[in-house]
Amino acid sequence: MGTNVYAIRKNLSKEIIDLLQQKQSLQTYKEINDKIEENKIHIGKRSAGWKFLFNHNDWKYYDYTEQSIKDFLKSCDTIVTEYDEPLTVDEFWEKFVTDFKDGWNGEQYYIWELNRAGREKYAFSKEEAKILYDEAKKRFWGEKQYCNDVKIPYDELDYRFSDFTEFC
Repeated sequence: MGTNVYAIRKNLSKEIIDLLQQKQSLQTYKEINDKIEENKIHIGKRSAGWKFLFNHNDWKYYDYTEQSIKDFLKSCDTIVTEYDEPLTVDEFWEKFVTDFKDGWNGEQYYIWELNRAGREKYAFSKEEAKILYDEAKKRFWGEKQYCNDVKIPYDELDYRFSDFTEFC
């Protein structure tokens, strides 16, 4: 289990109040919901034992650099966890990125599974672990390898980017 983090781009209170005052219908509530969802950007997920996993959002808001990410976050009204806990940019970076910088990346995890295969009670069999390892390697460990045609220098970063944009 982990914790998802979102950036709220701007305070929509006035726009929502205006919409509600203009009309109140099912369509109004749909419009409000759409505005809220468009305004809420998924930043990524923190999971125990892992480096922070950023949602690259197709590189629409930031690139792979710390400065670019922080600049985007500073341009937003607020950052919140999935539990509606507000965070400053510095709090987010400290509690979600820096504190987890020594965590696993995808490659480290699959090597760990391969090394313990068949030797521990809840481990995969050696054959299962090898299949999982080979499949993960083909998918670059589930981590995005490039940002706008530039190879992401993971050996220099304290975080990683997911190869997908849909999170749970």
